[in-house]
Amino acid sequence: MTTPFDVIKTRKQVQTSNPELFNYNGAFDILSKTVKNEGFGALFDGWAARVGWLTPRCALAMTSFGWLAGLIKEQAEAGEQ
Repeated sequence: MTTPFDVIKTRKQVQTSNPELFNYNGAFDILSKTVKNEGFGALFDGWAARVGWLTPRCALAMTSFGWLAGLIKEQAEAGEQ
């Protein structure tokens, strides 16, 4: 869902370091030129890589949070007794 924003951000970053490669005047210009020249699907380039990168990280973070929250809850309950 956030891939189009990432595509826009990345193109802006590339333009900053290589101004001769892209000629954009802001995010909406990037959006309109990308859709016009490459099609709407270009906004979703790299989505599979993003999912592959984020899924394990999110799974690890959620699992760690759940484990840590349970540990803190146990300690709090033990302290009440």
